[in-house]
Amino acid sequence: MTALEHLQSYLSFRSELATTVEACDEVYSFTIAAVDPVHARGSELIHHFDLPDNHNWSVSLSDVGSEVLRAAITSWFRDDEPDSVEQLMKSLRALLGDNYSVRKVNIAPDHGRDLVPMYEVEWEDFLLQGQKETCLLHFGVSD
Repeated sequence: MTALEHLQSYLSFRSELATTVEACDEVYSFTIAAVDPVHARGSELIHHFDLPDNHNWSVSLSDVGSEVLRAAITSWFRDDEPDSVEQLMKSLRALLGDNYSVRKVNIAPDHGRDLVPMYEVEWEDFLLQGQKETCLLHFGVSD
């Protein structure tokens, strides 16, 4: 199993766990996917989402540090196991390399009030760029 496949499996488990623990009609989605480095810019990253022609999405990127990423993971995992956050951070370093950049993906409608098509009720996406890999890390919940 590759490092990316390991992370995909782990995040799938964590999203199923979050959905079960919350015991409501919400479905959690935690994913990681490789991104072509050519599309690792805000305007180009939109190609990763495979949107229909009538979309109104505008995508931009904000440079943030690993502490913002750590805080997001802690918030989304919502558990009493601090090791789970460290485990994911360690796995990300194994996948990306020790020195990687973290950029928050900002998605907003470029016209209108709502995203077309709808994305998630709540989400946080990060573009992670390292020496070894470029990935999109997604945390979201839908109802």
